[in-house]
Amino acid sequence: MEPRRYGPFRYVPVNRRPKIAWPDGNRLALWVIPNIETFPLDEPVPGGTGVAPDVINWAPRDYGARVGAFRLMEVLEKHGIRGTAALNSEVCDDYPEIVEDARALEARKQRSWRSRLHLPSPCLHPRRHPQAPSDPGKPFSRRGRL
Repeated sequence: MEPRRYGPFRYVPVNRRPKIAWPDGNRLALWVIPNIETFPLDEPVPGGTGVAPDVINWAPRDYGARVGAFRLMEVLEKHGIRGTAALNSEVCDDYPEIVEDARALEARKQRSWRSRLHLPSPCLHPRRHPQAPSDPGKPFSRRGRL
């Protein structure tokens, strides 16, 4: 792709673009992709005050890991909406319950777990997490590891 004055793509205003036709006559496409990250309290929060602990900037992020992610999974399941999670691999160590609940959600739906929630392979790698089953459709627990 060659950089150009306008950008990487040719300028085409919305009223001159081809009409988008979604499957089944749908008029809207929605991509649900929550960003799930871990932010240690003993480290500065990116975009925060630059000092640790930075409780004012850490607290909303902590809420997402303790409450928001689980509420979002509940709402998505209730309405039959598929989603994809973008997360850093530290989430697998810091918040294994998020990964466990996502896997359980897929097991209840009897679908491929990765079709609903895409997690980086370190979350499932047997060398990193020996408790992780070789079958990604089976729920797993990391109990006993502190």
